[in-house]
Amino acid sequence: MQTDNTNSIMLHEVGCPICGEGPKEAVYELASSAGKRMVVCCVSCRLMFVNPRISSEEIAKKYSGKSYFEREDDATGYRNYLQDRELHLMFFRRQLDELEARGPKENLMDVGCAGGFLIEEANQRGWRAAGVELSEFASEYARQTLGLNVATGNLRDASFPSDHYQAVVMDDVIEHFENPLSEILEVRRILKPGGFLLVHTPNAASPWRHLMGRKWVHLKPDEHLYYFDPATIRRLLEKAGLEMVFARSCSKSTNINYINGVIGKYLPGLSDLLLRLFSKHRFWWNPFPFRGGGMEVCAQKPASIKAP
Repeated sequence: MQTDNTNSIMLHEVGCPICGEGPKEAVYELASSAGKRMVVCCVSCRLMFVNPRISSEEIAKKYSGKSYFEREDDATGYRNYLQDRELHLMFFRRQLDELEARGPKENLMDVGCAGGFLIEEANQRGWRAAGVELSEFASEYARQTLGLNVATGNLRDASFPSDHYQAVVMDDVIEHFENPLSEILEVRRILKPGGFLLVHTPNAASPWRHLMGRKWVHLKPDEHLYYFDPATIRRLLEKAGLEMVFARSCSKSTNINYINGVIGKYLPGLSDLLLRLFSKHRFWWNPFPFRGGGMEVCAQKPASIKAP
């Protein structure tokens, strides 16, 4: 255990969730709002992760309130998650198309569901969808404003029934987990035999990471704790007893306003100027597909169950 002398925050050493304790090599030294952080790489499997890191309690505090979804600082979260509803829905509809091509519309669980937009869309399409969300603000919005079945907390504590869900979705979530293996093991437990897990996460093998280096937009060391590529996420899924169907580069719908929000994390003055000059123009809001360094991963629980 170490102490970040900048803010007297205790930092915890962790091992690779795939290989356990073993040698690591440094990849990036990054600045965060709470001091310097190291991103390391497991020498054995090449998984990149933050080590040492802040505690799970400190991590959870970042997501609990409104500020993460309507950003009040320049380091983490979304510019305005609720305002970007239509952009999120464009992506969620494509994900539901993928799941519907692979099996029946039955029970669906959205892990880290934020405001519940995917759940609402899934219900309208004939799924029986529910979700779990760590943020009190977002989960309350999903329940009270959208009338959705969303639990506040994490997946493991929710105690959902075993062998119950045809599909589980994790959008931009797995990189936040303190222990992604334990979360995927829980997904395996609640999935029906033959059911599917669909994941979206930053891709450490993306050309954007190699081009941008330590300036890669997904390097947020007190928020994104793990950086998978197709090879490392396959190893994680297989260790949990799931079979990977595909891992592929994936675009998301975005607009200039959303990209300007990302710019605002690094150049807030420029972002505010662009917003004042152009936000009243239609082009500022028009959606278009953009490959920003993410990947989509599909895995299946074997129809004949084997112990992981």
